[in-house]
Amino acid sequence: MKLSYSVENLRRLSSIPMIEIRPLTILLGRNSAGKSTFLRSLPLLRQSIETKSSAPILWYGDFVDFGNYRSAVADNDTTKKITFSFEMDEFSQSVRTAAYLTINGAPQTQTKNVNYGRVKALYSVRAGDEGTDRHEIAVKINDIGSELRITFGDEGPFASEIALNGREIKGVFDSRELYFSQSNIFSTPSVFSRNKDKLLVPETRTEFFRKLVEKELGNLDQRIGKRRILSESSRILQKRMIDQTTIHELAKTDTQTFHHYYLGLLQKWRQNTRQRLDDLCKINHALNVLEALSSSLATMFRSVEYIGPARARSERFYRQQELEVAEISPDGRNLPMFLASLDRHRLNEFSNWVERIFGYGVSVHKTEGHISINLDHGGKSINVLDTGYGVSQVLPVLTQIWWMQHPRRPGNRGSSGNKTLLIEQPELHLHPAHQALLADVFVEALSSKAGFPISFIVETHSESLVNKIGELISKKALSKDKVQIVIFGEDDTDSDSQVSIATFSEDGVLQNWPFGFFNY
Repeated sequence: MKLSYSVENLRRLSSIPMIEIRPLTILLGRNSAGKSTFLRSLPLLRQSIETKSSAPILWYGDFVDFGNYRSAVADNDTTKKITFSFEMDEFSQSVRTAAYLTINGAPQTQTKNVNYGRVKALYSVRAGDEGTDRHEIAVKINDIGSELRITFGDEGPFASEIALNGREIKGVFDSRELYFSQSNIFSTPSVFSRNKDKLLVPETRTEFFRKLVEKELGNLDQRIGKRRILSESSRILQKRMIDQTTIHELAKTDTQTFHHYYLGLLQKWRQNTRQRLDDLCKINHALNVLEALSSSLATMFRSVEYIGPARARSERFYRQQELEVAEISPDGRNLPMFLASLDRHRLNEFSNWVERIFGYGVSVHKTEGHISINLDHGGKSINVLDTGYGVSQVLPVLTQIWWMQHPRRPGNRGSSGNKTLLIEQPELHLHPAHQALLADVFVEALSSKAGFPISFIVETHSESLVNKIGELISKKALSKDKVQIVIFGEDDTDSDSQVSIATFSEDGVLQNWPFGFFNY
């Protein structure tokens, strides 16, 4: 499954094309070109779905700080909408469905893998009276050529307008409310009705759409029992649309009344009924796709990890805390506590891994409530503070790369989801030769036997890193199809950022590369 992503009207990124997220995606560009904004928009989504809030986007949190809507939106223009867009090829998900297929009316629950094909979704927010409000959600489904667009107004989390292929749908939700939680950008759709006291009452979408289909079947022979109507309504809703092919499929039934009814939908005089059933099937399917896609995106972003550009400076000693650390913080400040929480076996594994690549091991020393981090080489153990500054900057990066692929890490065991690590300037204060070694680290991680897909999005200024990636491709250590370079436009604060894609040939030669990019 291939994922592409784009963001619109976030700082300098007024409009950029969909960018495929490959196993190794390198972001390049001069200062203020928009590459950091693009990368940080991903941990922005993580903190938005993990932290309870009253808005779909949490601009300031544990990972990144965009300020507020006004400081985040392009040109500080609060009339603009900020949009996060996603496209997935061959999107599929294992879903649990309730199917009313038995004549006696007993519902059957079944789990099956559903392939939705290529789908695209966008989630748009706008400036509200007191913060950030949801503006629009849209989902486009290629295999049936449908787009469902849901707009939100002053009704808050309730949809104010629903359009199918640009045509506003009226009558479907007249007696119901389509609801999306304001506190989660990837909220899934719910249906509510109002009781006699005007209070909201939840209703399952399956039941809601089934009743609407039953209403369309209401003029059939009265001798048709309710249970049969219920069963046929469910058969209809299992279709993604009502075209000639699905009509002939539905007509294969053992009831002559329904057989003639379905074939009648092909006649011009039944065109309006066919259109209404087609709308119901397409809206129902689009909402199912949106729910599956939103759930998948939320799961993916919970697995996103982020290392920022300014890691905390090393200290000679740290106060010891009895903490178990699951991941390195964006500034690397909790690195000492993380290393101290590893058992001896895992710490040795990590030290050997670093030494194999960079030539020095890592050890932790505990004395009188304090801990220190040392580098070990040639029989000597030196406090990290007495080494080059670049070591303190790269250690959090190396630690997180090693830990994210560790099969015994909490959350990794038995995982099948993708783990994505976002890194800003991993080469900070490193010698060019050591910058090149980072390419080996990434490639080794991509070929690890972690048991789940791993990907990296790396923002860098390192020519050595880029050249080493090309060298590894030429040596067949890395497939050219697993890496791409996203180049953000020139440093011109008066214009929008432009984006182009560079790739490597089989021989590791850069293609579509801007002339003189690394020159002053």
